[in-house]
Amino acid sequence: MSLTLAVLLPTVFLGAMRASAATANPNAKYLQVYDNNVENLLTAAETCAGDWQDLIHYMVSQANAPDLFLVQQVDEAKLITLVAKMEDLLGLDYAWIISNRLAGDTIEKCNGEKQVQRNAIIYRTGRLAPVSGFTVSWQSKHEVGGSCVLNNQDRTVGIRMTFNDRLNTGKTVTAASLHWATGASDGPPCAEINATEAAAQVAAPGSSLTIMAGDTNVTDLNASNGWRPWYSKINGDLGGSLGYRDVIYDNCREDTDGSASAIKACLPWTLVDTDRRIDFMFGRLSGGRLPFIGSEHTITFNEGDAADQAQTGSDNASLNYSEHRAVMARIHYNTTNT
Repeated sequence: MSLTLAVLLPTVFLGAMRASAATANPNAKYLQVYDNNVENLLTAAETCAGDWQDLIHYMVSQANAPDLFLVQQVDEAKLITLVAKMEDLLGLDYAWIISNRLAGDTIEKCNGEKQVQRNAIIYRTGRLAPVSGFTVSWQSKHEVGGSCVLNNQDRTVGIRMTFNDRLNTGKTVTAASLHWATGASDGPPCAEINATEAAAQVAAPGSSLTIMAGDTNVTDLNASNGWRPWYSKINGDLGGSLGYRDVIYDNCREDTDGSASAIKACLPWTLVDTDRRIDFMFGRLSGGRLPFIGSEHTITFNEGDAADQAQTGSDNASLNYSEHRAVMARIHYNTTNT
């Protein structure tokens, strides 16, 4: 199911003087990628209060600014605000794409402050150039009457975009932002189908590198601490047929003795107040190879607070940048760091 998309040129923002520790990634070997369900940019004055700018300050504190930022749960106006803040603080130019509203559904949670929820891809224009004709959006599925059928919410429309890499001649990358239906909307029973369809979508352009990330609303581990079928199928390090590398699983594999029990104990939660990991970032090379991953990390709320405090002189440590912790990684075009 293909949907019409809104494509925007680089945001123009005339803000305060730009000052940034992060610089444009100069390394052609990898892309600096972030992912977060931004929850419509939580602010202190809202019913569901937060401090979304903490995450952007964290980006500023890192060596490399994002080449890609895959975003879930955002409306167009909030996305424009987000990109403008990134450009202002990082001193780099970004553009974005967001899926059009499908059903016009509204979310009443948080006193209506999150009414419109869509998914988007933000990309650094100095590094990535969109390839015409390869942008697609598709609807994920949920269970109705024992069958997996197309969901009817805007928030569960995935979006895919293909780019030429300006820094690495001849290399292409296809990236996708995903958000599957919640348990209340009967999304988890269709997780394996959604994973299979998402993998097919990002594989279709035949790019050098494919990246997909987002909020799956289903964990990797079941109640018995075993891998769920959808996760076993997508994770190439577990022998899954879809053959993707989970960047955080890869980090835990490297930082532990590599046993299943140690890896499972290492995996960090992403959804606040639940200790559940439902936000993932996956990468795959052409031919089914697994990419080398560097500097993979789940960004804590304390790290966001510290970055904001360091850069502005103040921060409300009681407020988080989202209800989901962000994931970041350097995803390489090769299987090794070469």
